[in-house]
Amino acid sequence: MGAIFKLGTTGTCTGCGVKTMGHLISDDGTDQSLCPRCRDTKGILAKVTKGKIQKEAVRSETSRSFGETVAVRYDVGPQLAKAIKDVRPVGLQQEVWRSPSWIAAEKLDGVRGVLHIMKEGSVLLGRNHVKGSGQYSNLTPNVPHLVECIPDEYDGTILDGEIMWIYGPLNTGSVVTSSALNAATALLNCDPDKSLDLQHRFGRLVYVVFDILYLNGKDLRDLMLSSRMALRDEVVTGIVAKNPFLDPYFQTERSCAGGADEKMAFYDSIVDEGGEGILLKDMTSTYSRTAGSRPNSWVKVKKRYSVDAFVTGFIPGEAGIKGMVGAMEVSVYKDGKPTAIAAVSGIEMALRKEISARDGSLKPEYYGRVVQVSFQELTGKSGRGRHAVFEGFRPDKDAAECDGVDMGLVPV
Repeated sequence: MGAIFKLGTTGTCTGCGVKTMGHLISDDGTDQSLCPRCRDTKGILAKVTKGKIQKEAVRSETSRSFGETVAVRYDVGPQLAKAIKDVRPVGLQQEVWRSPSWIAAEKLDGVRGVLHIMKEGSVLLGRNHVKGSGQYSNLTPNVPHLVECIPDEYDGTILDGEIMWIYGPLNTGSVVTSSALNAATALLNCDPDKSLDLQHRFGRLVYVVFDILYLNGKDLRDLMLSSRMALRDEVVTGIVAKNPFLDPYFQTERSCAGGADEKMAFYDSIVDEGGEGILLKDMTSTYSRTAGSRPNSWVKVKKRYSVDAFVTGFIPGEAGIKGMVGAMEVSVYKDGKPTAIAAVSGIEMALRKEISARDGSLKPEYYGRVVQVSFQELTGKSGRGRHAVFEGFRPDKDAAECDGVDMGLVPV
């Protein structure tokens, strides 16, 4: 017979030397371990098995990806977090910091992924829908190391988490990424062969689990978060114990309990490490059954910078705000010259109507007005603010004072 691949114990890949899970059984009775990338590289596979391959019997990352025979639950979608400034009533904004029934968890700057564990082939889905199909994007082919080696005893389990790049800037050959999010996005959206090659050379993507939605087919979404977290920890620990190869790639989120002082200290430590911020989570809350909803039970507090700038232009609105100002272009003085730093969104509808002329342009009287802007970070190449949001006008300040030097770090 030809070579047949099946899951086995952790070994060293014959093709590239990395630790992997599984082995090839050749027709002479010898076992050969191969990592997912080498199993799908025809030259390596042929060399290891001396060309004696039953193609249809080789279980590769491609055949492990979901198909028509795999029942993926597309009705299970990710719950999203609400910005703390949008939490209502306003008094709850202080309560989430003070109450011991709320914890602070690290806000991860990666790509959201919901892992459906199935013995016929596990699937990792993104949070965005594929145009035309209505199905969540399939990330599985680009992360075979996260789906191939999960023990069958967790069949019917669904985990919620973030897919992370933790190794610094990534040179993809065409661009050097400026953030962990950009690197993770690049690896999950490029051709699978290229993604696997880059991960093989520079490091594999990591899956940080922060919730569990199903356990062996049982729906857990109506349980309190405290109970779900306990089950999540048991499952992740069990998966890693059964397959040590997954140890570096399966993790649980960092979190902190306590009052306002402890949570703020945790927030400060995350920001000092270069992190994005925290999520405040209600331990008594259930998981929303409405995909994409933003209930008050998950509240994000992001690291943002605040700066005063003056209005120098606008971007026309689209879709629901067509015929109005979509965003205001704002600038600061650099070396004595006005330099655009952001296109500012987050404008309430009443104000949007007020600043928009009949033809949809920005009214002349708003040019030169000073506004307070918050943004997540300055992008490396352009020096523009990422995710810039309008915070309000500054009638007490003149445009000449906007030099971009006085930027304060604020939790928003």
